[in-house]
Amino acid sequence: MLFYSFFKSLVGKDVVVELKNDLSICGTLHSVDQYLNIKLTDISVTDPEKYPHMLSVKNCFIRLVVRYVQLPADEVDTQLLQDAARKEACSRSSDFPPPAQHAPPRCRGAGWTSPARQLLLLDHGATGAPGCLGPWLLPLLAGSRS
Repeated sequence: MLFYSFFKSLVGKDVVVELKNDLSICGTLHSVDQYLNIKLTDISVTDPEKYPHMLSVKNCFIRLVVRYVQLPADEVDTQLLQDAARKEACSRSSDFPPPAQHAPPRCRGAGWTSPARQLLLLDHGATGAPGCLGPWLLPLLAGSRS
């Protein structure tokens, strides 16, 4: 929801959307939905010689194919965005139960604990209360289980 709220604050601003097929579209951000689908108005293509069929298009709806969104630098408050990301991460840490206490790591096999899991256990400390480091590592842990 953080990025959705962030993009909603940029409605009416000029942005450049680069698609996965290397097409870059400049336009005014008209709307964005919770799936981060984007509607642009008054569009133009950055390379009209390569995409002449896009010259007649004035509005577009983009979904599932966005690679990058270039935003106006003067419209983005990076400090506010970083603070909001930290607050969301810390609030999400209460959604996860504290991990069970494990024996010290041994060789791979039964009872082996990955380095990422060890770092998460260290972050919880002796109290078992999660710190702010936990939520950032949980997606990594899901992919590191063997």
